[in-house]
Amino acid sequence: MLEIIKVGTAGFIIYEGFKCLNQKNYADIFAFLVIMNVGFAVFFKIGSWYNGLMDSRIVELIDKLF
Repeated sequence: MLEIIKVGTAGFIIYEGFKCLNQKNYADIFAFLVIMNVGFAVFFKIGSWYNGLMDSRIVELIDKLF
């Protein structure tokens, strides 16, 4: 989770730096890449939590009750 925050923060700083240097095209491309990277990281993190929960013993017991 810390890695996601680091990438997002660094990406935002670089994005703003490109905007200050009047390089809007580069800033937009870089922002897109950072958003995609953070988005996939969050998606995979949530996916692993979901898989861990669904494979747990408690969920199996509840499934057998209903």
